[in-house]
Amino acid sequence: MRLGAVDVIARMKPIYRNVGELHIQGYTTPEISELLGIPEGTGTSRLRKFRQLIREYLETDASPPEQERA
Repeated sequence: MRLGAVDVIARMKPIYRNVGELHIQGYTTPEISELLGIPEGTGTSRLRKFRQLIREYLETDASPPEQERA
């Protein structure tokens, strides 16, 4: 069974999930960093990791069902 994007995000470590959820809500990296009380570079790094985790999920789970069964 394929998880939805919300499920994938919910299973992430909070340090990545919090940054990602705020970004999805429209906050900028400087705003996210200020809200979470972290350096801007840390916010940028965590957002990059959040995106990477989503991308990896989509790449591994997006193969056609025929290939998954083989």
